[in-house]
Amino acid sequence: MKKEEKDPFSKLGLPDYIAKGLEVKPISLEIGVRTVRHGRKVTYIKGFGDNVEELEKIAKELKKKLACGGTVKRNEITKEYEVLLQGDHRKKVKEILESKGYKNIEVL
Repeated sequence: MKKEEKDPFSKLGLPDYIAKGLEVKPISLEIGVRTVRHGRKVTYIKGFGDNVEELEKIAKELKKKLACGGTVKRNEITKEYEVLLQGDHRKKVKEILESKGYKNIEVL
């Protein structure tokens, strides 16, 4: 019988692409505000790529820290996934993402 091979990185809690040593493009994030129906403002964060599971984790943490609603959606025009948060939270979002280690953040 063969021994079952275990993933040595499974307990570290790192995303798969980092744990397995895959090359990752440098992330350049864009934070901005849009006005939607009835003049409400929505903060959007884009530039994470197509890793929806990772985006869901980030969105959940931001919603909890900012005490607001939000979601992860795919932009119809750019075909890119983005985090949407209810309200104008540009400065706070930038601070939170920088504390998590993200760099190259552009606030519009």
